[in-house]
Amino acid sequence: MMNKPSITFIIVFVSSLFVHGIKAQYPFIRHDLNKIILPSDSSAWFELAKKMELAKNGGRLRILHFGDSHIQADYFTGEVRKRLLSYFNAENCSRGITMPYRAMGTNGPDELFAKKEGNFEITSVRKNMPDIFALSGYCISANGVNSSISLNDTAGYRFNKILIFHSPLVLQNLSVNGINASSSSALTDSLYVSTFLLPTLQSDFRLEFGNASVLNKIRVYAFSLENDKCDIEYSSIGLNGATFGTFLNMYGTEEILKFLNPDCVIFSYGTNDALYRLDSTLIKVQMGSCVKQVKSAVPNTPVIFTTPGDHLVNNKKAPNPRLPYASRLIKETALANNCGAWDFYNVMGGQGSVRDWYRNQLVFKDGIHLSKKGYKYQGILFFEAFVKLKDLENK
Repeated sequence: MMNKPSITFIIVFVSSLFVHGIKAQYPFIRHDLNKIILPSDSSAWFELAKKMELAKNGGRLRILHFGDSHIQADYFTGEVRKRLLSYFNAENCSRGITMPYRAMGTNGPDELFAKKEGNFEITSVRKNMPDIFALSGYCISANGVNSSISLNDTAGYRFNKILIFHSPLVLQNLSVNGINASSSSALTDSLYVSTFLLPTLQSDFRLEFGNASVLNKIRVYAFSLENDKCDIEYSSIGLNGATFGTFLNMYGTEEILKFLNPDCVIFSYGTNDALYRLDSTLIKVQMGSCVKQVKSAVPNTPVIFTTPGDHLVNNKKAPNPRLPYASRLIKETALANNCGAWDFYNVMGGQGSVRDWYRNQLVFKDGIHLSKKGYKYQGILFFEAFVKLKDLENK
């Protein structure tokens, strides 16, 4: 009897057909350049390839993807997440790290609905330094009685465990669906993480704040929605307007990375670093510091840097002239720090390719951000490049 093709084979085959369709429709995209460029020392990447192979059979694979507004909206990373979970035959998985963006008055994933009740203050690491901000770059503070945040994930993700990163507080001051935390750990003197266990898989929850006051605010920095029945997780952690320096202003990053223990960390900054000026010396130093933080916390975890896409400046009159050098700088600095690099700038088509993307409705009207369709294709391209890393296991 002929064996039925595996689900993974079908997914790869369908994905390949889709990519061939993109090639025919958008010939300006450089599929020949679509790969993760690896450093000379590839030991960490062989380990990642092994983990990717094991993930096909239920093994652990946790990825953290940090970035700017291209990441916060989750169009690009949402497509990567969806395809990775399908590729690994993972069902009922979770979204990972997020925030109630809509309740905070900012943009986020379309499928993530949130609302707040009570008195809250919303702050950002980009605007409110030197306050403490951890992981997401945002802080939502309750300073009244009977305040709550409700979140509903309509994308099909499920979770039965919620981690909340927050300021020190009395545990009874936080509850999820009426359930108190099962445990709480101090990552630093000013940063705690509490775990809430739910009886069944959920797609929504209500976080209730106890007796908070203006002098004793309860500060929440991030949620991590997890599923103990699925150990594959791709977290998208974006902040509008962020740069490499913004990441370095986050508090307790090394302690959080040790706690989360990711198998791969991805950085997608550079757009805002090169938008109006480009300080190459500063970017080199900051990229090196980003890598140092990761390696200090999780020494064997591989790091990938992506380059910013081509975009328009001067009121959409011309492509940003700093991007060719910025792309080369990020690639060279990544490799010099023993990290991988995905050169989206040249995969996109290089200098001036933003006009081709714009004409094909793949770029938003501001000339900087992609359209939803454009981010979807970016996600497909990155997925195709990332899954190629598994082939290292067979070399």
